[in-house]
Amino acid sequence: MNVRILLSILIACFLSFPASAISEVNVKFVSYVKDFGLYVEEKPLYGKNDEVKVYVDAKGVNHFRAYSVDFAFVIYDPEGYPVLGALEHKEGTGWEDEVYAVYTFKIPENWINGKYKLDVYVFDVLNTTATYQEYKSFVDRLIEKGEASISVKEKSRKDVDYVKKTVYFTVVDYVPPKVYLFDSHLKAKELPPGMNNSLIFTAFNSGEKPAKFYVWLYIDGKKVSKKKVEIGAKKYLRVEFEIPQLEVGKHRIEVVPEWNNVVYAKGLPIYVPPIVFDKPVLISEIGKGFIVLSKNNYVLGSGGVSNEKQGNPSFPTGEYDMNRDNAAKMITNILAYTWQKVNGKGDIDVALYIKSDDRAEKVLPELLEYISKISGAPIKYKGVVSKDELEDVDVLFYVSPHPDLSDLEEFVKKGGILIVDVSTYWLQISYPYDFREVEDLYRSFFDFSSLNKTVFIKLVTELKLPPELKYENLTLSDFLVNVGEEVKISFDVKNVGGPGKVPISVFVNDEEVYNETVEFFPNEQKHIELTYVPQKEGAYKVTVDGISKVFFAKEIKKENVTAKEKATPKPEMKRRENAALVVALVGILAVLIAIRLYLRK
Repeated sequence: MNVRILLSILIACFLSFPASAISEVNVKFVSYVKDFGLYVEEKPLYGKNDEVKVYVDAKGVNHFRAYSVDFAFVIYDPEGYPVLGALEHKEGTGWEDEVYAVYTFKIPENWINGKYKLDVYVFDVLNTTATYQEYKSFVDRLIEKGEASISVKEKSRKDVDYVKKTVYFTVVDYVPPKVYLFDSHLKAKELPPGMNNSLIFTAFNSGEKPAKFYVWLYIDGKKVSKKKVEIGAKKYLRVEFEIPQLEVGKHRIEVVPEWNNVVYAKGLPIYVPPIVFDKPVLISEIGKGFIVLSKNNYVLGSGGVSNEKQGNPSFPTGEYDMNRDNAAKMITNILAYTWQKVNGKGDIDVALYIKSDDRAEKVLPELLEYISKISGAPIKYKGVVSKDELEDVDVLFYVSPHPDLSDLEEFVKKGGILIVDVSTYWLQISYPYDFREVEDLYRSFFDFSSLNKTVFIKLVTELKLPPELKYENLTLSDFLVNVGEEVKISFDVKNVGGPGKVPISVFVNDEEVYNETVEFFPNEQKHIELTYVPQKEGAYKVTVDGISKVFFAKEIKKENVTAKEKATPKPEMKRRENAALVVALVGILAVLIAIRLYLRK
């Protein structure tokens, strides 16, 4: 900053006595300025390299159809040293009695963190005597020389009245952007036990910098999983959490961000560059009807248009569009809440008031059609109507930057629903109605109260059947094995009933040798395999759900034979051994036949 300017400002402050004719001075930290009194205020917290905008306005500055005002800005660091300053000058002729200036600067890297003071001086420097003389000689100069201009004469700042305002702002290393979390819902509202679900919500970064943070999924108070969320400036992102299998009953599902600058939005945000519409929806009861005041540009904002963006509105298309879906769901909530309150039945006859913004004629019908599609609301659009054509109208939309409600009071008093959608960010008219926020409004159809959900996991009607298993293809790897050798047992199981978990058992000679609980979905088939090792000689009966099969195990005997016994046996002894072997084989065959007959019975 020019040191000479700083010193002149400070000297003027100390030498002048503040007895100003200026009637009012207003100082605000802002993010956007449209015109006098039309600005978006922001929290005075800034990081290094952030841009700071200071809005200052003054009233009562006109004298003799002219004004001349100096706005001086001096910034002091946390230790009291002046570090930055500037001077803005505004002048003009005419009847304008309100003037404003915007001082913009960046936070340097070398500034220390802490609380900074900003002194704002407003000097009324118009030389009224000289300006008056200019007007007195205006006619003569116009006739004689053809000059048609007035020169605004000024006085020195040390000789004029001034007003001083002091405000403060804070500098830190980094200021996180503001992020909205909203529009959470479960993919399935009802599920059978043991099935997975998903929770989906939207995150919108309203700041000028990218946002990076983690969100945790809690179920019944316990951390289950977390996700990293990365969103660019002025962008939105759909985030999906998988909900694991839950038992039948009541469960609390919560999304908790590891982020200090998150807003859980009830009124859904509408972003129309460069402004985010995030004001609450207000309702007033008049007679038998309702007036709903939406400062959120829900109708025109849904088409991506407002007074900030001229041209033909274009209704967005695609699977998901933040503004379109936010507008549709919020208006659905308004319709559901008010229609219920007036005891409405049947079709909802909706019209657009003739004094509405022309762009709403295109956006509103398409938005109402989309609402009917996603919610099933029985909406019947009747087009644009005047105040004399309201007899068959249930809900009237009035889209305007400066709505006049005087002609529509009778319509509301008789039970009509009037939805006033302000198509600019600024509403400068105060109405003599008792407008208030209504919590039930946000739960009448879609629940936007928070990202915390209490859900009930239960069986839906068509899935109430318990699991029913059908066993097939019982197979044994061998019919005859040696003791100590494995036998492979396998079979197929198909669920012809409902979903669930079922224990499966296998028995050998009435002893349970296998027991596993297996989960099945409807019509699901599974193949089961296991092995069994017989420990002694004999017959073994394998049973699975009443289906049986048999196998045999034999003992392997090894005899110690002497050298003498290894000699060739005598013929008679050999015949006896052969006879004995035949008798033994016949006996075994008889036993097998008997067992086979027994099993058939």
